Amino acid sequence: MFNWLKQSKSSIEIAGGIIVIIGAIYGGTQYFNQLLSEQVRQRSIIMDLSVSNANGNYDETISIWKSISSNINKEYFNTPAKLMLYDILLYAVANSQYAYENKNILSDFPSRYDVSIPETPIRIQTSGWIDLLSDDCEAAKIKFSKAIRLSKIKNIETIARDAQRGNFYCALMNGNQTDFENYEEQLKSKYYYNLDGLADEVFQTKGTSFYVQLDKLSDGAFSKNTDSFINGVKNNQTVTLTERNRKSTTSK
Repeated sequence: MFNWLKQSKSSIEIAGGIIVIIGAIYGGTQYFNQLLSEQVRQRSIIMDLSVSNANGNYDETISIWKSISSNINKEYFNTPAKLMLYDILLYAVANSQYAYENKNILSDFPSRYDVSIPETPIRIQTSGWIDLLSDDCEAAKIKFSKAIRLSKIKNIETIARDAQRGNFYCALMNGNQTDFENYEEQLKSKYYYNLDGLADEVFQTKGTSFYVQLDKLSDGAFSKNTDSFINGVKNNQTVTLTERNRKSTTSK
């Protein structure tokens, strides 16, 4: 009888131990599944933002990011994923309606998500456009020049051309005649721009967020100078720019 009791007790202990182990495994599996599910959910954010950018909804991309960024767990993202996320936001800010108001998203990103952002020609060039759209042409020109230099080393012609276009738009925005003539000549000789094509490109910017931002920041100088450039090219006349009236635009 006592042996039976001892055996029963042992069986109960063994069964109890098995139940505990099964419970631990089940609980651990549930936790792991929840963790994996959350990681997948957070990483799917990259896809959502990419699709928004691809559809040209740059302000929507930024709006989505602002609404969810406080809930992002940086531990769910490895370095390549963080860099991909940064590049998505960089492109969105550069193409947004108010780049100068949104650029703090980018400056806060490295420290907030514990990642170092390597300098590449495309990142430097895109950052230069954001500086241009923030009415900081001096900073923009430094970045454009750096992007051009690095692009030549890496033999990336398209980025160098776009950066030189950025310099050209700086000249139109500020009404800097010397810079304008210099950049115009470089676009023709080094990057094989046809001036008629360039004038058409400038004309196509009219009414865009890019055009409206630059014109507002320059108090109308940009629209005056783009008209002068377009008309001068079309009529084969010398283009004379109007120098803008410099004043603080940070409150705009």
